[in-house]
Amino acid sequence: EALDVWSIAAANFPNAPQVRAISRKMLDLFRHLFLDGAADKLPAVEALGLFYDFRELTPLGADGDRMIRRLARRLVKLGLYGRAAELLAHQVRYRLQGAAQASVAVPLAAIYLLDHKPKKAIEILRATRSGNLPAPLIAERRRIESQALAAMGRADEAAALLDRATDTAGLLLRAHYYWQGQDWENLIATLHPLFMGAEPPARLTEPLRRGLLEYALALSLEGRADQLAALRERYMKRIGQDALAGLFDLLTSPDSPGARDLDHLSEIMGKIGSFSPASEDSLRQKVLAALADRALSAGQSGMQPARSPSSADRKSPAGNAAGQSGRTPRDSKSAPASRPDASAAGRTAVGAASSPS
Repeated sequence: EALDVWSIAAANFPNAPQVRAISRKMLDLFRHLFLDGAADKLPAVEALGLFYDFRELTPLGADGDRMIRRLARRLVKLGLYGRAAELLAHQVRYRLQGAAQASVAVPLAAIYLLDHKPKKAIEILRATRSGNLPAPLIAERRRIESQALAAMGRADEAAALLDRATDTAGLLLRAHYYWQGQDWENLIATLHPLFMGAEPPARLTEPLRRGLLEYALALSLEGRADQLAALRERYMKRIGQDALAGLFDLLTSPDSPGARDLDHLSEIMGKIGSFSPASEDSLRQKVLAALADRALSAGQSGMQPARSPSSADRKSPAGNAAGQSGRTPRDSKSAPASRPDASAAGRTAVGAASSPS
């Protein structure tokens, strides 16, 4: 409520000598709420409403981008994907450019996927293409776009988009599309260099273990006994002792019918599928990691807006938050619906106190 009271005072008495001090207090309180984490104590929707009411207090540069990521991450945790997407979309449109814009577009596109809007995911990725991007970022953007294509029923295009992938995540995702389509030959061709190359994975992460099972399943169904034996020799002692290891043993044992036993096939495919790299839980964890509370990379630090936002966003914070004179403090218990811009124009108070970083 302090922000409401201060903004009303600044709007009603714009020439008062105390306005500059009020403006600084507003900026400091906003930073305390959304940068230091004080707003985490509020219900998520209420925190979002407060942010939108006073979003013109958001500093440009790394601190402001961190505020937005923190709030978006909290909304994703609660499954409020649409509102998280609104926050990041505004950041992508108005606060970032170049590699920074292309980078933040990745979690934004992933959130669109979580919100069952794959077309929007593709649109934002294609709208933020940029030259001279780092190879890992290009690969990550292609993986997300391929997942969006697959979600639209275009699995062949999804796999084709990754046909030049050499990174582990890209190979596993491409192979998974072949697994879903039961294209065993292409699955084998995709994963053979990864698992049977001169330099096998140093550590079997959970995605690699799932990929190893898909590869073993394909070899078993194709009757590749010699390759199954070589696979078993290389990985049986490394895969662990859990249920997945039991499946690997079943698929690769020379004395077992493996996947050719139709009574076991559906069960095996179901268990492997539960570890899909394209699953909602996997995607959600990647988004949370991308939005983790850490400093922006050097490429994003201190970025100026990609293009000018609305005039309401550029005017001074104290008056802007107040809107028309005579506004009364909002009921803190009832958060407003999410909206893309702050309230009415007419803000005049802060000026130098809120100069962007």
